[in-house]
Amino acid sequence: MSVHGEYQRALRVVQHRLSESEFLMGEGWGAKLERAQLEEGRDLSSAAQTSLELLAGLEAALAGEGPPADGAIVSGISHGRLELLRDACHHLRAHCQAILGVSATRP
Repeated sequence: MSVHGEYQRALRVVQHRLSESEFLMGEGWGAKLERAQLEEGRDLSSAAQTSLELLAGLEAALAGEGPPADGAIVSGISHGRLELLRDACHHLRAHCQAILGVSATRP
């Protein structure tokens, strides 16, 4: 699979895991992640950078480290589904970092 195809696949997995969870519906994360899709005229680096920015917010919300937007609270999700979503986020983050040549230790 191409790098472009793998990026799209990793993004779709995060979107799928998020929709499965249905615990941050007030956050609008599904719509936010749509902005990270590869589209005609958009380069892979820009899409990966958008994903990294969105993932930072999503992962903070999952960890309970940031104030949830729209009053949504991370609740009503099983530990197993939460871990699957976190794993999908970590996979996409690693893929984006590789695309951008950014080390995992750099912000």
